[in-house]
Amino acid sequence: CCLPKSYRSKFAIIHSSISAQTSDVLGPRVILFSPAKAGVFLPQLKTAISFNGGSPDLHNADNVEVIYNSQRTGQLQLYDIDFSGGRPRRSAENPQACLGCHGDRSGEIGAGGPKPIFEDSDEWTRAVQGVHACSDSEARLARSLEAAVERSFRANPRYRCLDQGIAHDHHFSGHGSSTAAELTELDDMLELLNDRRIAKVIQATPDYERFKYAIMGSLACFEYQNCSSSPLGPDGAAANGCRADFSKWIPTAVLGGMSDVGPVDPRLLTGAPIPAAVRAVFERSADDWQRIERAQLKLVERLDKGQNPAIEVYRGPLGTCNGREGEIATRLANLAAKLGGSRVLDLYKADGEVRSVRGHLFNPFFKYVFSSRGIDVGGFSMDPIADAYTRSPVAGLLITELLKLEPWNSELLRLQPALASAGMALPADPTQAWYEAFGKIDGAVRSERAKRACGQLERLSFSALSR
Repeated sequence: CCLPKSYRSKFAIIHSSISAQTSDVLGPRVILFSPAKAGVFLPQLKTAISFNGGSPDLHNADNVEVIYNSQRTGQLQLYDIDFSGGRPRRSAENPQACLGCHGDRSGEIGAGGPKPIFEDSDEWTRAVQGVHACSDSEARLARSLEAAVERSFRANPRYRCLDQGIAHDHHFSGHGSSTAAELTELDDMLELLNDRRIAKVIQATPDYERFKYAIMGSLACFEYQNCSSSPLGPDGAAANGCRADFSKWIPTAVLGGMSDVGPVDPRLLTGAPIPAAVRAVFERSADDWQRIERAQLKLVERLDKGQNPAIEVYRGPLGTCNGREGEIATRLANLAAKLGGSRVLDLYKADGEVRSVRGHLFNPFFKYVFSSRGIDVGGFSMDPIADAYTRSPVAGLLITELLKLEPWNSELLRLQPALASAGMALPADPTQAWYEAFGKIDGAVRSERAKRACGQLERLSFSALSR
Protein backbone atom coordinates (compact mmCIF):
# COMPACT_ATOMS: atom_id res chain seq x y z
CA CYS A 1 0.00 0.00 0.00
CA CYS A 2 3.01 2.30 0.34
CA LEU A 3 3.66 2.19 -3.41
CA PRO A 4 2.61 5.21 -5.49
CA LYS A 5 -0.92 5.00 -6.84
CA SER A 6 0.48 5.00 -10.37
CA TYR A 7 1.96 1.54 -9.72
CA ARG A 8 -1.12 0.24 -7.91
CA SER A 9 -3.26 1.03 -10.95
CA LYS A 10 -0.91 -0.48 -13.59
CA PHE A 11 -0.71 -4.23 -13.35
CA ALA A 12 -1.11 -7.51 -15.19
CA ILE A 13 -2.67 -10.58 -13.57
CA ILE A 14 -1.09 -13.99 -14.26
CA HIS A 15 -3.23 -16.97 -13.28
CA SER A 16 -0.77 -19.79 -14.16
CA SER A 17 2.76 -18.48 -13.79
CA ILE A 18 5.55 -20.98 -14.49
CA SER A 19 8.29 -18.62 -13.35
CA ALA A 20 10.24 -19.04 -10.11
CA GLN A 21 7.29 -17.23 -8.53
CA THR A 22 4.41 -19.53 -9.39
CA SER A 23 0.70 -18.78 -9.26
CA ASP A 24 -2.71 -20.36 -9.66
CA VAL A 25 -6.31 -19.17 -9.80
CA LEU A 26 -6.50 -19.02 -6.00
CA GLY A 27 -3.33 -16.93 -5.75
CA PRO A 28 -2.64 -15.15 -9.03
CA ARG A 29 0.65 -13.40 -9.63
CA VAL A 30 0.34 -9.64 -10.05
CA ILE A 31 2.97 -7.70 -12.00
CA LEU A 32 2.92 -3.99 -11.16
CA PHE A 33 4.87 -1.68 -13.42
CA SER A 34 5.79 1.94 -13.83
CA PRO A 35 3.38 3.85 -16.08
CA ALA A 36 4.54 5.41 -19.33
CA LYS A 37 4.95 9.17 -19.51
CA ALA A 38 2.27 10.82 -21.59
CA GLY A 39 3.40 11.85 -25.06
CA VAL A 40 6.57 9.74 -25.04
CA PHE A 41 7.04 7.98 -28.39
CA LEU A 42 8.84 4.93 -27.00
CA PRO A 43 7.84 4.52 -23.34
CA GLN A 44 10.56 3.01 -21.15
CA LEU A 45 9.89 0.59 -18.33
CA LYS A 46 11.48 1.82 -15.12
CA THR A 47 10.54 -0.84 -12.61
CA ALA A 48 8.31 -3.90 -12.41
CA ILE A 49 7.33 -5.59 -9.13
CA SER A 50 5.54 -8.90 -8.66
CA PHE A 51 4.00 -11.02 -5.89
CA ASN A 52 1.54 -13.90 -5.74
CA GLY A 53 -1.31 -14.88 -3.44
CA GLY A 54 0.85 -16.20 -0.63
CA SER A 55 -0.36 -19.80 -0.47
CA PRO A 56 2.24 -22.25 0.90
CA ASP A 57 1.58 -24.35 -2.23
CA LEU A 58 3.13 -21.58 -4.36
CA HIS A 59 6.84 -20.97 -4.86
CA ASN A 60 8.25 -17.67 -3.59
CA ALA A 61 4.98 -17.01 -1.79
CA ASP A 62 6.64 -14.60 0.66
CA ASN A 63 8.86 -12.88 -1.87
CA VAL A 64 8.62 -9.77 -3.99
CA GLU A 65 10.46 -9.94 -7.30
CA VAL A 66 11.79 -6.76 -8.87
CA ILE A 67 13.03 -5.82 -12.35
CA TYR A 68 14.84 -2.50 -12.60
CA ASN A 69 15.81 -0.89 -15.89
CA SER A 70 19.20 0.64 -15.14
CA GLN A 71 19.78 3.89 -16.98
CA ARG A 72 23.47 3.66 -16.03
CA THR A 73 24.22 0.27 -17.59
CA GLY A 74 21.41 0.08 -20.14
CA GLN A 75 20.60 -3.39 -18.80
CA LEU A 76 18.00 -5.00 -16.57
CA GLN A 77 18.80 -5.62 -12.93
CA LEU A 78 16.92 -8.38 -11.07
CA TYR A 79 16.30 -8.55 -7.34
CA ASP A 80 14.42 -10.82 -4.96
CA ILE A 81 13.13 -9.49 -1.64
CA ASP A 82 12.36 -12.23 0.90
CA PHE A 83 9.80 -11.42 3.60
CA SER A 84 9.55 -14.95 5.02
CA GLY A 85 11.51 -14.12 8.18
CA GLY A 86 9.45 -11.08 9.07
CA ARG A 87 12.26 -8.70 8.19
CA PRO A 88 12.79 -8.19 4.44
CA ARG A 89 16.07 -9.43 2.97
CA ARG A 90 17.11 -8.17 -0.45
CA SER A 91 19.19 -10.41 -2.65
CA ALA A 92 22.33 -9.34 -4.45
CA GLU A 93 21.86 -8.01 -7.96
CA ASN A 94 20.89 -10.74 -10.46
CA PRO A 95 20.73 -13.75 -8.12
CA GLN A 96 21.37 -17.16 -9.65
CA ALA A 97 17.77 -18.21 -8.95
CA CYS A 98 16.66 -15.54 -11.44
CA LEU A 99 19.34 -16.23 -14.04
CA GLY A 100 18.16 -19.81 -14.47
CA CYS A 101 15.43 -18.34 -16.68
CA HIS A 102 16.55 -14.76 -17.32
CA GLY A 103 20.16 -15.64 -18.10
CA ASP A 104 21.77 -17.21 -21.15
CA ARG A 105 22.04 -20.93 -21.90
CA SER A 106 24.59 -21.44 -19.16
CA GLY A 107 22.55 -19.54 -16.59
CA GLU A 108 24.92 -16.60 -16.73
CA ILE A 109 24.46 -12.96 -17.75
CA GLY A 110 24.87 -12.64 -21.50
CA ALA A 111 26.34 -9.73 -23.46
CA GLY A 112 23.13 -7.72 -23.26
CA GLY A 113 22.30 -8.44 -19.62
CA PRO A 114 19.37 -10.46 -18.22
CA LYS A 115 16.54 -11.06 -20.63
CA PRO A 116 12.88 -10.16 -20.02
CA ILE A 117 10.37 -12.99 -20.35
CA PHE A 118 6.83 -12.61 -21.66
CA GLU A 119 4.62 -14.62 -23.99
CA ASP A 120 3.96 -13.52 -27.55
CA SER A 121 1.88 -10.42 -28.18
CA ASP A 122 -1.89 -10.98 -27.94
CA GLU A 123 -1.33 -14.61 -26.94
CA TRP A 124 -0.61 -14.27 -23.24
CA THR A 125 -2.05 -17.70 -22.44
CA ARG A 126 -1.28 -17.49 -18.71
CA ALA A 127 -2.75 -14.04 -18.13
CA VAL A 128 -6.29 -12.93 -17.33
CA GLN A 129 -7.82 -11.60 -20.56
CA GLY A 130 -4.68 -12.60 -22.43
CA VAL A 131 -5.89 -14.86 -25.26
CA HIS A 132 -7.94 -14.36 -28.40
CA ALA A 133 -10.07 -17.49 -28.08
CA CYS A 134 -10.14 -19.67 -31.22
CA SER A 135 -12.87 -22.08 -30.10
CA ASP A 136 -15.90 -22.29 -27.87
CA SER A 137 -13.96 -24.28 -25.25
CA GLU A 138 -11.19 -21.64 -25.13
CA ALA A 139 -13.74 -18.84 -24.79
CA ARG A 140 -15.56 -20.66 -21.99
CA LEU A 141 -12.29 -21.44 -20.21
CA ALA A 142 -11.19 -17.81 -20.47
CA ARG A 143 -14.44 -16.59 -18.92
CA SER A 144 -14.32 -19.19 -16.14
CA LEU A 145 -10.69 -18.33 -15.40
CA GLU A 146 -11.54 -14.65 -15.20
CA ALA A 147 -14.42 -15.30 -12.81
CA ALA A 148 -12.35 -17.64 -10.59
CA VAL A 149 -9.42 -15.24 -10.40
CA GLU A 150 -11.76 -12.34 -9.64
CA ARG A 151 -13.20 -14.25 -6.65
CA SER A 152 -9.69 -14.86 -5.32
CA PHE A 153 -8.67 -11.26 -6.04
CA ARG A 154 -11.59 -9.91 -3.99
CA ALA A 155 -11.12 -12.32 -1.09
CA ASN A 156 -7.34 -12.22 -0.64
CA PRO A 157 -6.11 -9.25 1.44
CA ARG A 158 -2.81 -9.23 -0.47
CA TYR A 159 -4.55 -7.49 -3.35
CA ARG A 160 -6.57 -4.97 -1.33
CA CYS A 161 -4.25 -2.03 -2.04
CA LEU A 162 -4.48 -2.41 -5.82
CA ASP A 163 -6.90 -0.14 -7.66
CA GLN A 164 -10.14 -2.11 -7.52
CA GLY A 165 -11.80 0.06 -10.15
CA ILE A 166 -9.01 -0.67 -12.64
CA ALA A 167 -9.23 -4.35 -11.76
CA HIS A 168 -12.96 -4.41 -12.46
CA ASP A 169 -12.91 -2.33 -15.65
CA HIS A 170 -9.72 -3.68 -17.25
CA HIS A 171 -9.29 -7.25 -15.99
CA PHE A 172 -12.65 -8.56 -14.78
CA SER A 173 -15.00 -7.11 -17.36
CA GLY A 174 -16.50 -10.48 -18.27
CA HIS A 175 -15.03 -10.64 -21.78
CA GLY A 176 -12.61 -13.46 -21.03
CA SER A 177 -10.52 -12.98 -24.16
CA SER A 178 -7.76 -10.44 -24.78
CA THR A 179 -8.88 -6.92 -23.85
CA ALA A 180 -6.53 -5.88 -21.03
CA ALA A 181 -4.68 -2.77 -22.21
CA GLU A 182 -2.09 -3.18 -19.45
CA LEU A 183 -0.82 -6.39 -21.05
CA THR A 184 -0.17 -4.59 -24.32
CA GLU A 185 1.54 -1.68 -22.57
CA LEU A 186 3.80 -3.93 -20.52
CA ASP A 187 4.52 -6.07 -23.56
CA ASP A 188 5.62 -3.05 -25.62
CA MET A 189 7.99 -1.91 -22.88
CA LEU A 190 9.52 -5.36 -22.47
CA GLU A 191 9.90 -5.75 -26.23
CA LEU A 192 11.90 -2.54 -26.40
CA LEU A 193 14.16 -3.75 -23.57
CA ASN A 194 14.66 -7.11 -25.25
CA ASP A 195 15.57 -5.61 -28.62
CA ARG A 196 18.13 -3.41 -26.85
CA ARG A 197 19.56 -6.55 -25.21
CA ILE A 198 19.59 -8.58 -28.44
CA ALA A 199 21.47 -5.83 -30.28
CA LYS A 200 24.39 -6.19 -27.86
CA VAL A 201 24.26 -9.99 -28.11
CA ILE A 202 24.28 -9.82 -31.92
CA GLN A 203 27.17 -7.38 -31.99
CA ALA A 204 29.20 -9.92 -29.98
CA THR A 205 28.54 -12.81 -32.42
CA PRO A 206 31.37 -14.12 -34.64
CA ASP A 207 31.96 -12.21 -37.90
CA TYR A 208 29.38 -9.56 -37.03
CA GLU A 209 31.16 -6.81 -38.97
CA ARG A 210 31.00 -8.85 -42.17
CA PHE A 211 27.45 -10.14 -41.68
CA LYS A 212 25.75 -7.06 -40.22
CA TYR A 213 24.25 -5.92 -43.54
CA ALA A 214 22.79 -9.39 -44.20
CA ILE A 215 21.46 -9.48 -40.63
CA MET A 216 19.63 -6.19 -41.15
CA GLY A 217 18.36 -7.40 -44.50
CA SER A 218 17.00 -10.55 -42.88
CA LEU A 219 15.04 -8.37 -40.46
CA ALA A 220 13.50 -5.92 -42.92
CA CYS A 221 13.93 -6.99 -46.54
CA PHE A 222 12.29 -10.41 -46.77
CA GLU A 223 8.60 -11.32 -46.43
CA TYR A 224 8.10 -14.28 -44.11
CA GLN A 225 4.74 -13.98 -42.33
CA ASN A 226 2.11 -14.14 -45.07
CA CYS A 227 3.45 -14.82 -48.54
CA SER A 228 0.13 -15.84 -50.08
CA SER A 229 -1.12 -12.26 -49.79
CA SER A 230 2.20 -10.43 -50.04
CA PRO A 231 1.96 -7.30 -52.20
CA LEU A 232 5.46 -8.15 -53.44
CA GLY A 233 4.14 -11.30 -55.08
CA PRO A 234 5.07 -14.94 -54.31
CA ASP A 235 7.19 -15.49 -57.43
CA GLY A 236 10.36 -14.07 -55.91
CA ALA A 237 10.80 -11.60 -58.77
CA ALA A 238 10.98 -8.68 -56.39
CA ALA A 239 14.22 -8.18 -54.48
CA ASN A 240 12.46 -9.08 -51.27
CA GLY A 241 9.80 -11.50 -52.49
CA CYS A 242 8.75 -14.57 -50.56
CA ARG A 243 10.94 -17.02 -52.47
CA ALA A 244 13.95 -14.72 -52.43
CA ASP A 245 17.11 -16.07 -50.88
CA PHE A 246 20.49 -14.63 -50.00
CA SER A 247 22.26 -15.35 -53.30
CA LYS A 248 22.52 -11.62 -54.08
CA TRP A 249 23.45 -10.77 -50.51
CA ILE A 250 26.04 -13.44 -49.72
CA PRO A 251 28.69 -14.83 -52.13
CA THR A 252 28.29 -18.46 -53.17
CA ALA A 253 31.48 -19.50 -51.41
CA VAL A 254 30.16 -18.13 -48.10
CA LEU A 255 26.67 -19.55 -48.60
CA GLY A 256 28.18 -22.99 -49.12
CA GLY A 257 29.52 -22.92 -45.59
CA MET A 258 26.16 -21.91 -44.11
CA SER A 259 24.90 -25.48 -43.87
CA ASP A 260 24.20 -26.19 -40.20
CA VAL A 261 20.64 -27.55 -39.84
CA GLY A 262 21.09 -28.79 -36.27
CA PRO A 263 18.64 -26.19 -34.87
CA VAL A 264 15.92 -27.23 -37.37
CA ASP A 265 13.01 -29.20 -35.90
CA PRO A 266 14.03 -32.88 -36.24
CA ARG A 267 10.58 -33.76 -37.61
CA LEU A 268 11.65 -32.00 -40.82
CA LEU A 269 14.92 -33.92 -41.17
CA THR A 270 13.46 -37.36 -41.89
CA GLY A 271 14.08 -37.19 -45.65
CA ALA A 272 10.41 -36.67 -46.49
CA PRO A 273 9.48 -33.76 -48.80
CA ILE A 274 9.23 -30.56 -46.78
CA PRO A 275 5.50 -29.88 -47.44
CA ALA A 276 4.57 -33.45 -46.43
CA ALA A 277 6.62 -33.23 -43.24
CA VAL A 278 5.00 -29.90 -42.32
CA ARG A 279 1.50 -31.26 -43.02
CA ALA A 280 2.17 -34.21 -40.70
CA VAL A 281 3.21 -31.81 -37.90
CA PHE A 282 0.10 -29.68 -38.45
CA GLU A 283 -2.20 -32.71 -38.41
CA ARG A 284 -0.69 -33.98 -35.16
CA SER A 285 -1.08 -30.48 -33.73
CA ALA A 286 -4.76 -30.46 -34.75
CA ASP A 287 -5.24 -33.75 -32.89
CA ASP A 288 -3.50 -32.29 -29.85
CA TRP A 289 -5.67 -29.16 -30.00
CA GLN A 290 -8.82 -31.29 -30.04
CA ARG A 291 -7.56 -33.27 -27.03
CA ILE A 292 -6.87 -30.07 -25.13
CA GLU A 293 -10.29 -28.66 -26.05
CA ARG A 294 -11.94 -31.66 -24.42
CA ALA A 295 -9.74 -31.18 -21.36
CA GLN A 296 -10.62 -27.48 -21.26
CA LEU A 297 -14.33 -28.21 -20.92
CA LYS A 298 -13.53 -30.35 -17.87
CA LEU A 299 -11.44 -27.49 -16.49
CA VAL A 300 -14.43 -25.18 -16.89
CA GLU A 301 -16.54 -27.53 -14.77
CA ARG A 302 -13.91 -27.65 -12.02
CA LEU A 303 -13.33 -23.88 -12.03
CA ASP A 304 -17.04 -23.18 -11.84
CA LYS A 305 -17.21 -25.43 -8.77
CA GLY A 306 -14.52 -23.37 -7.03
CA GLN A 307 -11.72 -25.89 -7.51
CA ASN A 308 -8.10 -25.05 -8.33
CA PRO A 309 -7.02 -27.19 -11.30
CA ALA A 310 -3.72 -26.89 -13.17
CA ILE A 311 -4.47 -25.01 -16.37
CA GLU A 312 -3.50 -26.60 -19.67
CA VAL A 313 -3.11 -24.28 -22.64
CA TYR A 314 -2.63 -25.04 -26.33
CA ARG A 315 0.79 -24.00 -27.62
CA GLY A 316 0.91 -25.68 -31.02
CA PRO A 317 1.51 -24.05 -34.45
CA LEU A 318 -2.17 -23.73 -35.35
CA GLY A 319 -4.42 -21.04 -33.92
CA THR A 320 -5.42 -18.30 -36.34
CA CYS A 321 -9.11 -18.88 -35.61
CA ASN A 322 -10.29 -19.94 -39.08
CA GLY A 323 -10.86 -23.66 -38.51
CA ARG A 324 -8.42 -26.57 -38.43
CA GLU A 325 -8.64 -27.78 -42.03
CA GLY A 326 -8.97 -24.29 -43.44
CA GLU A 327 -5.96 -23.13 -41.48
CA ILE A 328 -3.82 -26.10 -42.47
CA ALA A 329 -4.61 -25.57 -46.15
CA THR A 330 -3.88 -21.82 -45.90
CA ARG A 331 -0.61 -22.34 -44.04
CA LEU A 332 0.59 -24.99 -46.51
CA ALA A 333 -0.22 -22.72 -49.45
CA ASN A 334 1.65 -19.93 -47.71
CA LEU A 335 4.64 -22.22 -47.21
CA ALA A 336 4.58 -23.33 -50.86
CA ALA A 337 4.89 -19.67 -51.86
CA LYS A 338 8.06 -19.44 -49.75
CA LEU A 339 9.96 -22.54 -50.83
CA GLY A 340 12.34 -22.46 -53.76
CA GLY A 341 15.63 -21.20 -52.40
CA SER A 342 18.43 -23.39 -51.13
CA ARG A 343 17.39 -26.55 -49.28
CA VAL A 344 19.01 -25.30 -46.07
CA LEU A 345 17.08 -22.01 -46.19
CA ASP A 346 13.87 -23.86 -47.13
CA LEU A 347 14.29 -26.04 -44.05
CA TYR A 348 14.55 -22.92 -41.89
CA LYS A 349 11.39 -21.51 -43.53
CA ALA A 350 9.53 -24.74 -42.73
CA ASP A 351 11.05 -24.78 -39.23
CA GLY A 352 9.48 -21.36 -38.59
CA GLU A 353 6.07 -22.77 -39.48
CA VAL A 354 6.18 -25.88 -37.28
CA ARG A 355 7.79 -24.14 -34.28
CA SER A 356 5.30 -21.28 -34.32
CA VAL A 357 2.89 -20.98 -31.42
CA ARG A 358 -0.73 -20.26 -32.31
CA GLY A 359 0.36 -18.99 -35.72
CA HIS A 360 3.07 -16.59 -34.48
CA LEU A 361 6.19 -17.19 -36.57
CA PHE A 362 9.82 -16.53 -35.74
CA ASN A 363 11.49 -14.85 -38.73
CA PRO A 364 13.19 -17.78 -40.57
CA PHE A 365 15.56 -15.53 -42.56
CA PHE A 366 16.85 -13.97 -39.35
CA LYS A 367 17.30 -17.39 -37.74
CA TYR A 368 19.03 -18.79 -40.83
CA VAL A 369 21.68 -16.04 -40.96
CA PHE A 370 22.83 -17.09 -37.48
CA SER A 371 21.90 -20.74 -36.99
CA SER A 372 23.23 -21.98 -40.35
CA ARG A 373 26.63 -20.71 -39.12
CA GLY A 374 26.27 -22.57 -35.81
CA ILE A 375 25.25 -19.50 -33.77
CA ASP A 376 22.44 -20.21 -31.30
CA VAL A 377 19.47 -17.82 -31.35
CA GLY A 378 17.40 -19.71 -28.79
CA GLY A 379 17.99 -16.99 -26.20
CA PHE A 380 16.89 -14.12 -28.46
CA SER A 381 13.17 -14.64 -27.86
CA MET A 382 11.27 -13.53 -24.73
CA ASP A 383 9.17 -16.71 -24.82
CA PRO A 384 9.13 -18.52 -21.45
CA ILE A 385 9.52 -21.89 -23.18
CA ALA A 386 13.12 -22.59 -24.17
CA ASP A 387 13.73 -22.90 -27.94
CA ALA A 388 10.15 -21.93 -28.77
CA TYR A 389 11.40 -19.52 -31.46
CA THR A 390 8.01 -17.86 -31.62
CA ARG A 391 8.64 -14.22 -30.95
CA SER A 392 10.62 -12.43 -33.64
CA PRO A 393 12.36 -9.18 -32.75
CA VAL A 394 10.60 -6.02 -33.91
CA ALA A 395 12.65 -5.26 -37.02
CA GLY A 396 12.58 -1.47 -36.82
CA LEU A 397 13.42 -1.42 -33.12
CA LEU A 398 16.26 -3.95 -33.36
CA ILE A 399 17.81 -2.25 -36.41
CA THR A 400 17.64 1.06 -34.55
CA GLU A 401 19.36 -0.47 -31.50
CA LEU A 402 22.05 -1.97 -33.73
CA LEU A 403 22.63 1.42 -35.35
CA LYS A 404 23.12 2.98 -31.90
CA LEU A 405 26.10 0.66 -31.39
CA GLU A 406 27.83 1.74 -34.62
CA PRO A 407 30.79 4.15 -34.53
CA TRP A 408 30.07 7.70 -35.70
CA ASN A 409 31.83 7.21 -39.03
CA SER A 410 30.16 3.90 -39.88
CA GLU A 411 28.94 3.41 -43.44
CA LEU A 412 25.92 1.65 -42.01
CA LEU A 413 25.09 4.59 -39.76
CA ARG A 414 24.99 6.84 -42.82
CA LEU A 415 22.11 4.68 -44.08
CA GLN A 416 19.89 5.53 -41.09
CA PRO A 417 17.98 8.38 -42.83
CA ALA A 418 17.18 6.12 -45.79
CA LEU A 419 16.13 3.26 -43.50
CA ALA A 420 13.98 5.60 -41.37
CA SER A 421 12.30 7.11 -44.45
CA ALA A 422 11.21 3.58 -45.40
CA GLY A 423 10.04 2.68 -41.89
CA MET A 424 12.82 0.10 -41.52
CA ALA A 425 14.41 1.94 -38.60
CA LEU A 426 13.69 4.93 -36.41
CA PRO A 427 15.36 8.29 -36.99
CA ALA A 428 18.12 9.38 -34.63
CA ASP A 429 15.61 11.39 -32.59
CA PRO A 430 12.15 9.81 -33.01
CA THR A 431 9.09 11.74 -31.89
CA GLN A 432 5.37 11.15 -31.91
CA ALA A 433 5.06 13.88 -34.56
CA TRP A 434 7.50 12.01 -36.83
CA TYR A 435 5.52 8.79 -36.35
CA GLU A 436 2.21 10.46 -37.21
CA ALA A 437 3.71 12.13 -40.28
CA PHE A 438 5.23 8.85 -41.45
CA GLY A 439 1.86 7.14 -41.13
CA LYS A 440 0.41 9.56 -43.69
CA ILE A 441 2.95 8.67 -46.39
CA ASP A 442 1.45 6.71 -49.29
CA GLY A 443 2.12 2.97 -49.10
CA ALA A 444 3.55 2.84 -52.62
CA VAL A 445 6.04 5.56 -51.73
CA ARG A 446 7.13 3.69 -48.62
CA SER A 447 7.48 0.47 -50.62
CA GLU A 448 9.70 2.15 -53.19
CA ARG A 449 11.86 3.64 -50.44
CA ALA A 450 12.16 0.20 -48.85
CA LYS A 451 13.30 -1.36 -52.13
CA ARG A 452 16.00 1.30 -52.53
CA ALA A 453 17.19 0.90 -48.93
CA CYS A 454 17.25 -2.90 -49.27
CA GLY A 455 19.20 -2.53 -52.50
CA GLN A 456 21.83 -0.50 -50.67
CA LEU A 457 22.04 -3.06 -47.86
CA GLU A 458 22.29 -5.87 -50.41
CA ARG A 459 25.26 -4.28 -52.20
CA LEU A 460 27.03 -3.53 -48.93
CA SER A 461 26.44 -7.09 -47.71
CA PHE A 462 27.84 -8.73 -50.84
CA SER A 463 30.86 -6.45 -50.76
CA ALA A 464 31.59 -7.02 -47.07
CA LEU A 465 31.35 -10.79 -47.42
CA SER A 466 33.47 -10.87 -50.58
CA ARG A 467 36.54 -9.56 -48.78
